[in-house]
Amino acid sequence: MRTEHAITSAIVVKTTFEATHCWKNIPDNHPSYFLKFPHRHLFAIELMLKVSHDDRDVEFFDFKSKLDKTLREMFPKKVGELLPDLGSMSCEMLAERLLAVFEKQGCVIAKVFEDDENGSIAMFDMNTKLTGDLQVD
Repeated sequence: MRTEHAITSAIVVKTTFEATHCWKNIPDNHPSYFLKFPHRHLFAIELMLKVSHDDRDVEFFDFKSKLDKTLREMFPKKVGELLPDLGSMSCEMLAERLLAVFEKQGCVIAKVFEDDENGSIAMFDMNTKLTGDLQVD
């Protein structure tokens, strides 16, 4: 249903991604110094995509599949490793990278949380005119 007021519509796609990372530049005297070493998280990832109409401009299942595939390609498991390793990439870095990767598909917000508790949000202005095709490749 449309009203006389301007409406900005978006969809939200969520997934999880199990991987390791570390904070290699943590100060030696930091109380969480253990973060210097690789440790496992279940990263909860949420992307919001601006859509131009309310009838499946972008299909949830298609986009979630693309997000999962992109994460596997960006961070492949190395031979002999149980999990992908993000190196020293933080939640902030991963959110910004996903936002950039999916910008042309209409992504305006990327959220990344460690174990669905603490995390980061990267965003574009929802009212900014987006360029490119909003369809999933």
